Amino acid sequence: MQLSRMLLIFGCLLFVSTAHSEEIRVLAWNVESGGNDSDVIAQQLADFDGYDLIGLSEVRKKNAIKYVVGAAAGENAFFKYKRGKTGGADRLLLIWNSHKFEKTAELEMHDLKMENGRAPLAVRLKSKADGKQFWFMVNHLYRGNSGDNYGKRKRQAIGLRKWMKEQNVPTIVVGDFNFDYDIPNGPGNPAFKEMVKGNSVKWVRPRTLIKTNANTNYNSVLDFVFVNGKANAWNPKSTIIVREGDFDEPKSPTLSDHRPVDAVFDTGTSSPLEAIVETLPRSRLTDSVPSSESSAQTEILQRIRRLKKELQELEQLVESMGRN
Repeated sequence: MQLSRMLLIFGCLLFVSTAHSEEIRVLAWNVESGGNDSDVIAQQLADFDGYDLIGLSEVRKKNAIKYVVGAAAGENAFFKYKRGKTGGADRLLLIWNSHKFEKTAELEMHDLKMENGRAPLAVRLKSKADGKQFWFMVNHLYRGNSGDNYGKRKRQAIGLRKWMKEQNVPTIVVGDFNFDYDIPNGPGNPAFKEMVKGNSVKWVRPRTLIKTNANTNYNSVLDFVFVNGKANAWNPKSTIIVREGDFDEPKSPTLSDHRPVDAVFDTGTSSPLEAIVETLPRSRLTDSVPSSESSAQTEILQRIRRLKKELQELEQLVESMGRN
């Protein structure tokens, strides 16, 4: 094999390993509409550094811009937003770093609003660094473990799971789900069980669980980050953010009664196969990949094996050059 060809292949593999990695930092927070001081919340958002995507629930319409400005403070970037139209005074709000991401679609799932609830709010974003697209969604599901709200929340969870499973791009879903996952081992209410049923939706479970709501009657997690399989391949890690005095009197009337939850994703760990396919000429893919999904996967794996073999040959050549 010619050395120039082998070096080209090696260069392509180096490109795959380095050019497709981007860290995405996500923050989810129920800021407690009507029970906080919005100026304090805006300042707390400003104090959070480096978050690319923010999903807020219980946002009063008049405070949305204030929170967007707070989120962007000190970030050296312009942040865009999408505000939900449902929920009365308790709206949903999505915020993203427009220097890193471009919105390509948006969605408000009114079929999961369930009468007077909040319709899940989502935007589809495209990375300006590598072109990867993904969904980012915020939710606030019904509260209550009896009566109509109990059943509505369960149906919302089923609908979200089905939607996430259908998506062909990484999907990150955050918010206040009211799933009552008791610390430390759950099991969570029936809506939680529906959300993760079948293992197509994964909870990005924080290593350390701590209650996310100030209510002294509960020691449970209400706020979550969920992903589909494609986003789970981005090696997500999550943390429940605890700050000194966050649930303590007398300051609590100015604060939120929920703790924020964050998550970090590394898109470079998504899938070596996906990254290599992205580097292949599109004409080769469309001309030679069979129409069936299983055959296409076989063809891609065969190409990967050929690349690995050629890399081995390159390594052997380098070793022989060293001996000479």
